[in-house]
Amino acid sequence: MKKKITTLFLFTILFNNLLFSQVWEHVETFSNMTFDPSYYKTGGGVGDNNIKWNYKIAKASGDFSINGNGIMLRGEYCSYVFSQIINGGVKNMQISLKKGFANDSIRKIDLYINEKYIKSASFNNNDVETFYIDNINIAGDFTIRLFNSSDYQVVIDDISWNSYSVSNVQSINNFQALAVGNSANITWLNTNNDSVIIACHNINYFTNPVNGQTYNVGSSFSGGSKVVYIGTSNSYTHAELQDSTMYIYKIWTIKNKEYSDPLMNFIITPENKEIYNYTETFSKASLSSGYTDGNYIGDNNVKWNFVKTKNEDYYAINGKGAILKGDLGSYISTDMIGNGISNFKIYLRKAFTGNGSRQVEVFVNEESKGMSPLFDDTLVHIFKIDSINAKGGVNLRIQNASIKQVVIDNIKWSNYVISSIDNKTDVITNNNNGFEFYPNPVKDILNYSIANDENGIFVIEIFKSSGEKVKENYINKYTFLQAGNINITAIAKGIYFIKVSYPKNPQLNSISKLIIE
Repeated sequence: MKKKITTLFLFTILFNNLLFSQVWEHVETFSNMTFDPSYYKTGGGVGDNNIKWNYKIAKASGDFSINGNGIMLRGEYCSYVFSQIINGGVKNMQISLKKGFANDSIRKIDLYINEKYIKSASFNNNDVETFYIDNINIAGDFTIRLFNSSDYQVVIDDISWNSYSVSNVQSINNFQALAVGNSANITWLNTNNDSVIIACHNINYFTNPVNGQTYNVGSSFSGGSKVVYIGTSNSYTHAELQDSTMYIYKIWTIKNKEYSDPLMNFIITPENKEIYNYTETFSKASLSSGYTDGNYIGDNNVKWNFVKTKNEDYYAINGKGAILKGDLGSYISTDMIGNGISNFKIYLRKAFTGNGSRQVEVFVNEESKGMSPLFDDTLVHIFKIDSINAKGGVNLRIQNASIKQVVIDNIKWSNYVISSIDNKTDVITNNNNGFEFYPNPVKDILNYSIANDENGIFVIEIFKSSGEKVKENYINKYTFLQAGNINITAIAKGIYFIKVSYPKNPQLNSISKLIIE
């Protein structure tokens, strides 16, 4: 089974993989341009951000599209796409490439900036190729030319780049951000008491302030980042942040409405600790690279059915996962599972980089239990539904509620078992695994008895309501009826949860409330 990792580790990996290599201030998607669908032609048009592009012997990407509208350059004919003058300089760049038509021949694209050769990309596979160019570092106005120097067709899409300038304003030093609960403690070294401006965003499209313009706290930059601090101090606390969310910060020094080059940092707010009995990691799934229907036996021996679903492709969240097609009829569902559902959680991410909001809807026993918030960025989102409280045998379905592709992974839920415990009950009875705990409320010694046909190791854990584990015991059960006790004298008074886990058959897991006096 795939290793479980913490949310912090997961987001850190994604931050390293996405933010530092794919935080783009500018993207040309060609979504505003029209190309002939059938014939190679020479022409031009206005793309994203009002940038003009010319092309020679090119047509629409058609069946070989990477992310919606793209351009296909013909081979053998000196085919290219060329920008008019773009402002702001270029620091680094990334371009999505793909074969137009499939054959066993190498494709090659040459990049020129200001008509000077920069770098080439060669590839011979049918997947999307990412052409990344770092340290271009050309300030001021520039042009882009992508030239097909191979004999066969190449599709181009999503030309992305970051601006580059040589500022006369000195950048700040030692910019740090630390997550403390649901706040970000931000510090920096400001020995000259310079004025600084800090902006925040939680997606990886992050522009810079424009020289000559004045900003206030609450002002927005292009792309949606917002100013959260302006002043001459050396620290700031950004409070009331959401759980399990990445916040990206940039800081600039300001002098006479001119802004320095930025420094960047990020935090990830912690996830509230929760107890989940079951997790579907897709580690046992054999999903194909194309959208299909089928079924498989997943984690915990749960059978999953899928419709219009494929593998994670290049958009994995944590190893293997699934992509729901951009279709309201795309979903993944379970056969009947025992022990009910109490709380639910799923990890979501955009598949492919085209514009358009993503959303899923969760059903239990064919009844909608909630829809995830809309998102249109490339970060991982966690969607949770608490207190579903459906008992007995249930089925679970996660369905695409948008017309865009969504990656899903790490589906988690806790079972819902009706126990005979309330604040005055003497015995906790878990009918699904034969465990009884008594007395309840309890002081010092908690007794238990087990009556079931299982032989093996049961794990008993006691948790605070916050999710912190305070006690763990292992019971080696080898007869039908077995009894014992657990010393809890070191645990403070309060309301706790006692969890029974049986690794050989997680269907027997249970959670109950325990009161310690």
